[in-house]
Amino acid sequence: MFVFFCDVAKAGIKPIKSYIQRMETDGVSHAAIVVQEGMTPAAKQVLAAAAYIYDASLTLVSFDFLWGCYCIMMLSVFLCYFY
Repeated sequence: MFVFFCDVAKAGIKPIKSYIQRMETDGVSHAAIVVQEGMTPAAKQVLAAAAYIYDASLTLVSFDFLWGCYCIMMLSVFLCYFY
């Protein structure tokens, strides 16, 4: 499984295609794509088509979701340490 971090605010077709090509090259069929603000409609179509054509599992994860998970984890560590 690959985890790709998109370095632009809103993912377009170009980074999505490069992720798909990388998956093809390495023979990987599962990936998570972490985006900051989402994807363009065209990129979503490319992602859906690639998942269908290559029988791949491509998951889109929001950066805000990851930040929330990190904050919850740090809070639980803090609470376990002091209580």
